[in-house]
Amino acid sequence: MTQCHKCQKWGHTTKSCNLKTSCMKCAGEHFTEQCQIKEMNSDKIKCVNCGGNHVASSTECDVYISRKNYIDKKQQEREEKRKTTKFILALPPRKNYWENKKEEEKKKTEEKRKNDEGREAREKQQQVTKNNNTQEEKQTEAE
Repeated sequence: MTQCHKCQKWGHTTKSCNLKTSCMKCAGEHFTEQCQIKEMNSDKIKCVNCGGNHVASSTECDVYISRKNYIDKKQQEREEKRKTTKFILALPPRKNYWENKKEEEKKKTEEKRKNDEGREAREKQQQVTKNNNTQEEKQTEAE
């Protein structure tokens, strides 16, 4: 379980803490490193969470125990729900969109090929017509 090293509360980290600084040993408004209490078994030790005679990081703290029980209960509820929830596989899509893309590309390529062939045929026809017109003009001039 996550404990903040600034305020000594459970459930968040120092980085996201907006609360006052609290000592883990004596619950004073200073950082733990600055605490005057050197022995961990001193009578001056006080939990900032419950006021008990232990450090704030103790697993014997009533606040820690109740929070842990709550988290364990919620986790167990989620596991039970997961066990009882039946998942039904989704049906496969009726359309294969990637296949449609391939077909569209194929159609575009085919249309382009046909257009190119049509253009080439028109150009040939124009050339033939031009040649015929030129020959007719020459015959007309010769006569």
